[in-house]
Amino acid sequence: MFQVSITSNGNPGASGGDGGEGGESSKCCSDPCDDCGERTYSCGSGGGGGAGGGSGGSIMLIGNGINYITGDISAKGGDGGLGGVGGDGSSGCTYNPTFCSGGNQSISTDGGFSGQSGGAGGGGRIKVFASDCFGNIILPSTNVFGGSGISFAAEGTIHFDSDLPCNGVNPPPVGMESVMANKLNFNLFPNPTLGEVKIKFFNSFVNLDETQLSIYDVFGKQVYSSNLTSSSWSYLALDLSFVSNGVYLVKIGDEKLFGEQKLVISR
Repeated sequence: MFQVSITSNGNPGASGGDGGEGGESSKCCSDPCDDCGERTYSCGSGGGGGAGGGSGGSIMLIGNGINYITGDISAKGGDGGLGGVGGDGSSGCTYNPTFCSGGNQSISTDGGFSGQSGGAGGGGRIKVFASDCFGNIILPSTNVFGGSGISFAAEGTIHFDSDLPCNGVNPPPVGMESVMANKLNFNLFPNPTLGEVKIKFFNSFVNLDETQLSIYDVFGKQVYSSNLTSSSWSYLALDLSFVSNGVYLVKIGDEKLFGEQKLVISR
């Protein structure tokens, strides 16, 4: 059973260094007029670029028994580092001669440009290998998005596989031995839903009465249960307006077929 927060996120890049400030030199001459031409002025320098973010790592979970895999699994790419701030230019000089020759003078210098952020790190990989035990609940919240930065970062990959042998820890109930070999195919719509959900079946059915429909939350608690009849296969609508927002697992099965789908309720 896994119900923890697991992260293997890439680290963010370091910030670039700030640019140096502009300045002015001392006077070059002993001219008592002290005009602007006796000094040299410099602009502010540009800020350094941020370092690139690290890529997301890899997470692998393997469960041979009953699998309740919920919570958060994250292998997000790191963000690019922030660019350094450009240095300010010199405020310069303003000269209005009274006794000396020459006209009014005004000098100032520009500041430097800020550096760009670093490149983003790509998303990592999440792999979950679960058993085929009856009653599994595998509903983790995953994140393998690339980080943010000056350049595009690719999303990572998520792989779920539920074909490991159950190893006898939790055998299917009597009459369900062939469940895993006979998959019930159905679709939930709309999904996410505000509460009203319809179910469309893709298998062909003949007199399959008393089929069990159950809905579980991410902690394995059953929040809804109903026995279906043969008339349900042509059209089935559920009113789940009483169920809180969240992620749920819809399980439908009888002695011959079994299937499950994730349902998101969001208002």
